[in-house]
Amino acid sequence: MRVLVFVLVLANLLFLAWAQGLLGGTANQEASRLHQQIAADQIRIVSRDTPPENSRQTKETPLDDEKKAPETSETPDSAAVAEKPAASEQPATPAATEKKPVDICLTTGEISQPEAERLEKRLSARLTGVRIERTVTTPGRSSYWVHIPPLATKKDAESKSEELRSLGVTEFFIMQDNGPNNRAISLGLFANKDGATALLESLRAKGVRSARIAERVDKPGTAIVKIRTVDTQREAVTKAASVVPAAKLTPCKNR
Repeated sequence: MRVLVFVLVLANLLFLAWAQGLLGGTANQEASRLHQQIAADQIRIVSRDTPPENSRQTKETPLDDEKKAPETSETPDSAAVAEKPAASEQPATPAATEKKPVDICLTTGEISQPEAERLEKRLSARLTGVRIERTVTTPGRSSYWVHIPPLATKKDAESKSEELRSLGVTEFFIMQDNGPNNRAISLGLFANKDGATALLESLRAKGVRSARIAERVDKPGTAIVKIRTVDTQREAVTKAASVVPAAKLTPCKNR
């Protein structure tokens, strides 16, 4: 047993001495390693834990550009865009807002009453929502004619005259002119309608059935027409009023 322990101790001492080169086998291990390297004199040290100068500049250049980019990348256009307010902040333009119709009043000035009646009928027939006000400024002068309408021939007129005499009517005469009333039989002319109506009733009591009353305008009266509507219908009102040349539409002075 002691011999075995002694042998093991001796073997360890011998291994230690060999490892330290005391036995001559490993005394110049570093020299042998250098001899084993291939072309050791051509080996060049590239870096000592620092990047080469060219590589360092190449890597630093983009970084410099990136640092300078915020200072030089802004153009006048981009600045203008940045200063321009957002669409939601811009004030609304008048075109974007809906325009509300405005009430207007137009007047014809003084025109004859027949023209005023004609204009009123035309506006009422062509336009809706238009208010028309007609004011008489000068009353007209008319007469009322009791007569028998024109007969076809002179002979017919003479026959009608004989018939009237037989019925007791003596005050009449036959119209002889080139106008539309030629060969009409006139029975009476009155300044008011009441007198004409009284004569017509007495004639019918005698059996005269063909007599009529017609109003004859001796001097037409005048009137002013005011038209109230909205500005969007101004053109249509002007066009409708063009059938009455005397109606010169102007804004109302007193609404």
